[in-house]
Amino acid sequence: MAASFSGKKQLIRFLISFALAAGTFFPLAWFLSGPRLAPHYDLLMNHIGALPPAPELTLIETGSVSLNAGQYEEHLLEPSMVTRVILTLAEFDAGALVIHSPVLGVSPLGGPAGADLRGRFEEEFTLIEQNIRNLFQGIRAGSIPPEESERYVDGLVSLSARGRDRLLASLTRKDETGERLMEQASAVFGKVWRAGGIRLPGPLDAPGSGEGAWYVRPVPDGDGVFRRVAPARYGAGPDGETRSAHIMFMALMQKWRRVRFVYSENRSAGSALRRLFPAGPASTERGPERGLYPLRLELDGSGGERIIPLDRRGRVLPLHPRDIPGVRRLPLSLFLDYARVEEEIFTLLEDAENKGYFAYLDPEAWPVILFRYAASLQTELLENSSDDKKFRWLDFRGRWIRNLAAFLDGPSESLLEAGYEALIAREGLDSAGVERVVGMREEMLASFTRLRARYGELAGLRGEFSTALAGAFCVMGTVRKSPQEASGAGARPLPPRGNPTAAEVSVILANTLLTGDAVTPAPFRFIALWSLLSAAVLLLFLKKPPPLFTLIAGSIAFLVTGAAFASSFVFTAYWIDPLLPALSVLAGTLASSVTARCMKLSAARRFREAYRGSLAPHYLRQVIREENPPPGEVRAAKAAIIAVRKETLRLAEMREPPEASAEAFRSFRDTVFRHFTRTGGTFLGAEGDMVFIAYGSPLERVCLNSLKSEIPYEDEERARSNHSPAAKAVGAVMESPGIAGGKGGAWVFGIDAGECVFRWSAHGGYAAFGPPVIRARTLANLTARYDARILVTGNVIEKVDGVLSRKTDILRDRTGAIKEAFYELIVEPSARPAPF
Repeated sequence: MAASFSGKKQLIRFLISFALAAGTFFPLAWFLSGPRLAPHYDLLMNHIGALPPAPELTLIETGSVSLNAGQYEEHLLEPSMVTRVILTLAEFDAGALVIHSPVLGVSPLGGPAGADLRGRFEEEFTLIEQNIRNLFQGIRAGSIPPEESERYVDGLVSLSARGRDRLLASLTRKDETGERLMEQASAVFGKVWRAGGIRLPGPLDAPGSGEGAWYVRPVPDGDGVFRRVAPARYGAGPDGETRSAHIMFMALMQKWRRVRFVYSENRSAGSALRRLFPAGPASTERGPERGLYPLRLELDGSGGERIIPLDRRGRVLPLHPRDIPGVRRLPLSLFLDYARVEEEIFTLLEDAENKGYFAYLDPEAWPVILFRYAASLQTELLENSSDDKKFRWLDFRGRWIRNLAAFLDGPSESLLEAGYEALIAREGLDSAGVERVVGMREEMLASFTRLRARYGELAGLRGEFSTALAGAFCVMGTVRKSPQEASGAGARPLPPRGNPTAAEVSVILANTLLTGDAVTPAPFRFIALWSLLSAAVLLLFLKKPPPLFTLIAGSIAFLVTGAAFASSFVFTAYWIDPLLPALSVLAGTLASSVTARCMKLSAARRFREAYRGSLAPHYLRQVIREENPPPGEVRAAKAAIIAVRKETLRLAEMREPPEASAEAFRSFRDTVFRHFTRTGGTFLGAEGDMVFIAYGSPLERVCLNSLKSEIPYEDEERARSNHSPAAKAVGAVMESPGIAGGKGGAWVFGIDAGECVFRWSAHGGYAAFGPPVIRARTLANLTARYDARILVTGNVIEKVDGVLSRKTDILRDRTGAIKEAFYELIVEPSARPAPF
């Protein structure tokens, strides 16, 4: 196991890696500020469960567009359809209506009457003209003379143009009446909003006119995907600052007493953007000051205060930005069916009136009379609306339906059938008369059957409307359809993904404002706190491990951090972009790994330069891996010191040229280094013709502790006498190449064991200090006097078993107070030294 970094290195490593993590976070946070949303936001949004929609929201579908179509067009409505819808909403006490589909003769963008219609017909007839010309192009190339074909084609194009003009003129004239009725119905209902058509009183009713304008289609994000919508927005107009609000936001303002945008730094720009008071029109206050950003939208209404979080540009982040969140959906056909069923019932009632089926009813209770009177009240109401007239109209609408139900459930059918039966049974009636009476009876019964069937449809529609429309906030427009809907397979699936239509945007915004369910963008200080805290905690943990482990652990932490913040968003809708903490962690991890690697390489270079002249390569790699002991550190250890001499080197120095003697000493030193370091010894340098080797040095002990195949000196149980430093030194000497050298090539040795101090210095290299070094040097110099090859002290004899020795003499210090015997180790006769 490699040694861990020192405390200083750990601190440096942490500071560098954290600085790199912060240096990655802040530019990335600036790039993703706003927040800048991306596909991973959409992916996470798909995993947020559907929430209950606002109960008052109802979507009136005027048509559908295929998801595969890409671009879509709003379905064009006739004014009579819109009038029918508005009157139905008024009858069932709906709350409000926002119309997004274009109405025939009225531009959906507020242009002149007929402009949209003309544009559509221009496209169609241009295509027709082109097809005609392409068709007859082939005729020109045939047997028909070119002048005839040209004249024929020009005539067809001219006819097409005249037909187009006539159609436009007739449709525009027809639509003037329908538009007038639609405006009257809107006045009756009183809460109709249309994207560029119906104007409301007050200062906020001028679409596209600058101050007080509303907008319909929010601008999608930079990648073309819709993810947010601004309730109100600012722009720089030619006359200064302009403001606009989304049509749905303007329509909903009637529900709240106070609407306030709160800005950053706990201040409000004039305290409000718009206010709506119960007894007066909305007032406009100044916009935000430079450098301030909207934080939230506060809505204070009858249901209490609601706070909607906003992004830095004042936009709402819906929880389902491209889906209709499960709101009620009513097709436009239901409203048309309601009108159709009423007309069919009225026709049947007129027929029943003509045939006398109401004979048993009070004339004031005749359904047909009540229906006509309710229709006259409706006409009168449209001409000059008032609350009293509206109440009477609704009252008589209810009366005719109740009287119709009473007529169908009453005794009229039985009495009429009994009367016909009496006529049939009357005497004197011939067969032709009987047949006619029977036919009349069957026709009466069939008439009641048809009336009951139509009334059943009417009652079903009224029941559905009373449930869906009472107090409802309705949005009318085109929606998307999924592939299952397009193919007619199965029931309506969940709302399709993709950019929503304008009507769906209004539903999404309304649902967000009514329920308060929106994504909460975290303030920058919290984003920075959690991102940098995540990086700091991880980097504190990774300040010790080696580079590879750091890289692996950091990669896992990158995935875990991203998944943690992504899961937090899915469960809490609190948006901290997972890329910010995850990439900060990843950057810090990479920086930590690179820093650790650089520290490792720097330490390896330092250890290699310090110890490569003292250890064999295998042991040197272990010391570098462990990074222990550090160069310059002084350590004490019980070691065996070997002093090796080659006597012939001194004679060669006197007799041979200096180059030859230097080469001889280099060869001797290299041979000693290779032999003793191979067995774990530490080379301690040379003094003159003497080379020093140590067994049991701190370098060797570090290597033995890391090598599982070696027995550490500290293991007292296993490291018996034959594994002690002294025993290893004697064994290495006995196996050295110079022990059996021939004449002029023998080595002599002095060995002692004891406490030594080791250290490395830049000038002296790795060296040992202490009495064992001195005694080993002395014994090596005494070998010639005692005609011995190996002289050792008693400390060595005590640690070595199985060798022959004889006591040679006693060493004394200068004072004579310390005496120590030394011994000669007996070697084989073939290894005895030759006489000099």
